[in-house]
Amino acid sequence: MGLKDFTLDELMNKIFRTSNGGTVDANSGTAQERLAAAIDTTNNRLNVQLANQIQIFSHTFADDIGTTTHYLSWSDEIEGTSADFRTNFLVPYNMTLQKLMVRPRALNQNFTLTVTLGKIADDTAVTGGNVVDIAAANKSWLSTSDDEQRVYSTADFSSTPTIPKDHLGTVKIKADVDPNGSSNEWFITSVWSFDLNS
Repeated sequence: MGLKDFTLDELMNKIFRTSNGGTVDANSGTAQERLAAAIDTTNNRLNVQLANQIQIFSHTFADDIGTTTHYLSWSDEIEGTSADFRTNFLVPYNMTLQKLMVRPRALNQNFTLTVTLGKIADDTAVTGGNVVDIAAANKSWLSTSDDEQRVYSTADFSSTPTIPKDHLGTVKIKADVDPNGSSNEWFITSVWSFDLNS
């Protein structure tokens, strides 16, 4: 079934809804104005404005992070202490962090975890030394906070946590003291909005 199989009313009701979610009358002045705005007869195309898209990534891993900077993986459970192919994401549109959730296990010290977003420009080698920091935020845990999550939201960061399109994006973490003393699980999830108009 293609576009030609729909009547104008059916097509309009697939594209437009009234403010309360109802359908629109294709013969109304408002519907005609909306249709005129949606159809570009000069270029023979339908103008559609795309909303932001949300994408969720899992960065969960198991390791003893100590006090060393760790780059989170975008593709599997293998994080690392240097920027590499696993710890960089090629950004197709400007993407803004909406929230990052962190839930560590088996804590034995109070600690503060700094999350830093970074970028590597196009035509630049993938090394930690080429990562340009964009924004950072801190959250703290008590030694008795095993399995408690903390949420880093957009407003928690030192500047807008947006990684620009056509860059490699990184997320790194660093604790001020060794929170575990041995290898343990770190459950980490990030939620991003993509600006499809960028």
